[in-house]
Amino acid sequence: MEWTELAPLIGPSLVGEVERKAAQFTVEVTRETLQAVGAAESPDSGEREKWQAALQRLNEHLFGLKFRDEILRVTQERLSAISGGVLKGVDIGSDRLVGRHQTDVAFKVVEVSVGKLNRTLIAHSAKQDDPFVACQLLESGLQGGIASLG
Repeated sequence: MEWTELAPLIGPSLVGEVERKAAQFTVEVTRETLQAVGAAESPDSGEREKWQAALQRLNEHLFGLKFRDEILRVTQERLSAISGGVLKGVDIGSDRLVGRHQTDVAFKVVEVSVGKLNRTLIAHSAKQDDPFVACQLLESGLQGGIASLG
């Protein structure tokens, strides 16, 4: 998913902000996930960096897809409310359909969802004695999460 696709919905300035916050969040959740399964302590720094990069990309992709879906859901609700007369004279800005509050709420919803998936994957992967196997399970689980949104 390209973040710029969301500009008509949340505005170009919020797109950049959300993209930066999502990158920070996914770096942190990936680091915590690798630590939880023992892969962060791997003596092979190249292997550790490879897994960090691979899982980071998957978490970013998952976050982006989930955020896009959540913003589309919020946009549909707002358009329905406006067309139904529930929201009259709402100033939602000239460069976006969804305001900052709705964007922040959507971000939090996705942050919780991606964090929960990573914690679930940790619970299953951490049972493995081999960090390589644990990382493979993490990777498969994230790919499955992405595929479910595809």
